[in-house]
Parts: sequence; C-alpha cells; structure tokens
Amino acid sequence: MQRYPRLPDDGEWTCSDMGGAAVCSGGDAPAGLPFNLSDRAWMCGQRRSAARAKIDHERVCVDLAPDFPDGVARGWRCHYTADEGVARVCDRDATAHVIGDACDPRAPCLDGLRCITGRCTPEPPSPSCVIDGDCESGACRFGSCWRGPT
Repeated sequence: MQRYPRLPDDGEWTCSDMGGAAVCSGGDAPAGLPFNLSDRAWMCGQRRSAARAKIDHERVCVDLAPDFPDGVARGWRCHYTADEGVARVCDRDATAHVIGDACDPRAPCLDGLRCITGRCTPEPPSPSCVIDGDCESGACRFGSCWRGPT
C-alpha cells in the first residue's frame, strides 16, 4: 500500500488504474493553498462529455509510469482507495495484462495499446475521458478516446 501516491497536483482527485497506467479525474484546487504544484509525470487535459457535447470543468490526467512495489507494472494489479485518505494498493497478479506486456498475433494487447516491436505500447495520450460515455466512439482507454485497432 502506497499511502501517499503521486497525484497530478495538490487538488482533489479520483483515480483508477488501467492496465498499469494511473488515470485521475477532478483537480479542484485545494483550499487554503496559495499555489497548486503539478507533477510533471502527468499528462492532463479537459474532460469531454460526449453525452453533453461539451467540455466539463473537470480535468483528466494520465501517468503511464506510476510507482509499483518492485518498479515494474508486470505482475501487479493496482487500484486506489480513499478509506483513510487516498492510497494506491497493489496486489501480486501474474495474469494481469499491463503496459509493456510481450505481444504477438497470438498474444494481443489490451484495447488501447498497440504491439510495437513485441511490446504493448500506448498511443501518446490525449487525456479527455474517464468513462466510455465521455467518448463519441464509445471507448475510453488510458484516459483517451479510442477508435479501435489501427
């Protein structure tokens, strides 16, 4: 358990783990702090709501390389909890599919990743979604609207 996981900045965030990447939404400024310090590892954008055909005030941020207990995503399944402050919890899972998995035609990647030189690799993120309903294409993968395999 990582009691103080890296977050996009000092704001209020709701986070999830998707295939070894951290995806957070929210970002309301913290009360009483004069400056909101950002973590440069995160890529952020405005959340787009396809259902409302507008951009929400909420931000979406993605970290393609969050912290893992042994430094690599392979072999871990993680999630966030807010029981006593935000924490990131990782459990060993040899069957978890993540960014960086080996891939070939018989072992495809998770949706939203491409097999490049034998490894599952994400497209450069364009953070704008948290759920499928945020995307006109109906698929939100790794914080970006995904149009399917290319």
